[in-house]
Amino acid sequence: MTIASRHFKTLTRSLGLIMFIMAATQVHAATTALPMPEVKQLSRADFEAAAGLPPDCCQDVPALVSQPFRTLDAGTRISLDTLFSAQAGSWLFESLVHNGLLRIASRYQPTHPRALTLHKGNSSLAGLTRKLNNPSILKRIGPDESGRTVYSLHYPLIIGQNAELTIEDAVLLLDANAAAVIVNAGQLAIKQAEVRTLQPDLKGGSRFRPFILAWNGSHTRLEQAELRQLGYNAYLSGGLTVGHHASLRKRGPASLHVTDSVVDKLETSLSGDQADIYINRSTFTDSARYGIDLSAGNLQMEASKVERTKYNAGMRVREGGHIRIQNCAISFTHRDALRIEGALGSLLVSNSIFASAGGDGIAFQGVTIMDSPLLLDSNTIHDSARSGLRAQMSGPLLIRNNTFSANQRYAVQAVFSELADGEAVWLQDNLLANSGEASISTIGNANIGLSGNRFRSRSLVQPVVSGRLATTQTQILKASKTPDLAIQIRLTSNHQHSTTGSN
Repeated sequence: MTIASRHFKTLTRSLGLIMFIMAATQVHAATTALPMPEVKQLSRADFEAAAGLPPDCCQDVPALVSQPFRTLDAGTRISLDTLFSAQAGSWLFESLVHNGLLRIASRYQPTHPRALTLHKGNSSLAGLTRKLNNPSILKRIGPDESGRTVYSLHYPLIIGQNAELTIEDAVLLLDANAAAVIVNAGQLAIKQAEVRTLQPDLKGGSRFRPFILAWNGSHTRLEQAELRQLGYNAYLSGGLTVGHHASLRKRGPASLHVTDSVVDKLETSLSGDQADIYINRSTFTDSARYGIDLSAGNLQMEASKVERTKYNAGMRVREGGHIRIQNCAISFTHRDALRIEGALGSLLVSNSIFASAGGDGIAFQGVTIMDSPLLLDSNTIHDSARSGLRAQMSGPLLIRNNTFSANQRYAVQAVFSELADGEAVWLQDNLLANSGEASISTIGNANIGLSGNRFRSRSLVQPVVSGRLATTQTQILKASKTPDLAIQIRLTSNHQHSTTGSN
């Protein structure tokens, strides 16, 4: 046998093996291919009825009812109370044992650390200073350039359940070398005043910075206030924190009102756990961790901004109740601009801007809806490093009148389980423009409704849709150019398809 004939036989065997592999692959693909999407045409009226689109974007999301401060008995009572890490009555600080507070306080106080406690009554900062009459604890320094009186606090300060402290038209400096924190179990008002760290950059490598912590049942108000350079990365110590303590659960949730205020350069500008939080016309800037980080509470946020986070999302909401975000802007975040996780009662995000996020503009991660659909209405989501909206969730999602532009991956990416029975996503009258990849991508089983959407691609050859929707691009584009035409697309798995066919 010649060398040429041996090479010919080897080549023949190789070609035969390749053809066998290709044939086997085609058979496997044929047996595992997902069913084709089911496309149904609807009138616009039928589309809106099927989607349950509310005519008023706000009607399904309840507004929070503001709780006024309680009227307290006349007269005040203060004391200096020794702090122990585990003693009856010292619960306010038991949660802070491991965050360095007692260690820092012991450096300033020669004996066992004590806290200044306002037990009852309503006191101003000036009145508390006069009543205490001890400048080593609370000192009046004098007026600043704007005429506000400057004070410095050198002990931890506790506001008791039956007490109220008002800091008004003043500047309060919290001594980081003395663990001068404010712990509110009663009522705290900061009006036209500034609270900041006295030594924002401690020498000797200490990472401690003072903070404000409010517990269950407390009320805290910031009105034309400024909080600057507070907090560090430790439990309940991020800067402005509303915490939840198990021993106080009978008192109900805490409330926090932030109006016309600036919160700047905190570790986390605002943290809340099982609290009712109201934010209006306020700005949260240059946070290290999160701009706003909420868990298991209610939020009403209007006409406010979150700008620049160093490590994480602009806003994170976990296991929330009722969330309303209207006329707000979240921008220049290290990760997602807005991140929602876990179960929610209801969510409305409207007339807001999400720009220049280091992750997704809006991310829903493992979200389930308890009371009403998620509604994104009339927002602008621009220049995200990933997708404009990434939704991994169960429950209906309504996306209406939004503008998605220049997001590096998809305008909308919907991720659902292959075993789910078709989650509903409705897109109406949105502009999806200049995405880095397709405008819409889907994974898993879902019912997708589209009506009145406009698409603008970066090039003529760029696909409008990808994933399971790829074969429906012609119908989607036709519906987008016909004002009264809508389509509903059902994506199913092999399991669902065979189960349906056997019935």
